[in-house]
Amino acid sequence: MGFAASSSNKPSKQERCSLCGRVFNSAEDLNAHKQLDHGEQSHEPAGVS
Repeated sequence: MGFAASSSNKPSKQERCSLCGRVFNSAEDLNAHKQLDHGEQSHEPAGVS
């Protein structure tokens, strides 16, 4: 009997870094990569310093 190794039937959405081209499995992973590897900061609400 063969069972699928995947626990989910939905296709994974891959996110690509526009700066270096690396591919990530989630937007959260991509955002963390950009902050760590490229020094990008997330946008803070106005008035926050």
